[in-house]
Amino acid sequence: MERLYHRHDPSIAGAIYVEIDKHKTTNLDLIHKIFLAAQSFGYVSYIEMVTVSAGGDAFRKSFNVQETRTLASHNQMKVTTSHPTEDLVSFIEQNGDITEMHIDLGTTCYNDNFEWEVFGEAITLSFYTEADGEDWGLYIKVNTDIFVPFRWIRDKRTEEMARMNAPKLKQLIQEIISLLPITQWEWEEYKDFVIAYLEGNMFASDNKISHL
Repeated sequence: MERLYHRHDPSIAGAIYVEIDKHKTTNLDLIHKIFLAAQSFGYVSYIEMVTVSAGGDAFRKSFNVQETRTLASHNQMKVTTSHPTEDLVSFIEQNGDITEMHIDLGTTCYNDNFEWEVFGEAITLSFYTEADGEDWGLYIKVNTDIFVPFRWIRDKRTEEMARMNAPKLKQLIQEIISLLPITQWEWEEYKDFVIAYLEGNMFASDNKISHL
């Protein structure tokens, strides 16, 4: 399908473009699978739906963390919703003209003080599901200020943040790619250091291809 414009965020130093076989899925199936992938990553923090008839104000919903406990050795997080809510399911079932679905995923990661913190906009998933398209498109946009935070400076502190946080990101990308009926995918926007950390090789900063 033709590449679609997606919103630019200066904190996004990595974006994966994915093509999905629309004949093997539905909008509702995509939502169910994203909620499933989010359970091991963190939680779905925000969803926005765009339709032909109502535009960008068709559906907006925030999902809040219910409880976060910070422990010395690991983090525990309970979320308000781990499955699509009834109003979300109803909206998708009743609206056949959805063209875009933007989904923010939140998680807990180490911040720059090496403390667990909730980040509500860790990953943004943007689905483009036009009815007349040959395939559907997805952008996985990575907030690298959290996972591979070298946008401003690369030193011992940011190296350690990347070492601790990047594996969680890699696991999520692998799970999304395995759950969806994907025909092809590639890194469209990225900095070399993003690929290097997701490959598990901190020194391979000249890597151009990811083999997640």
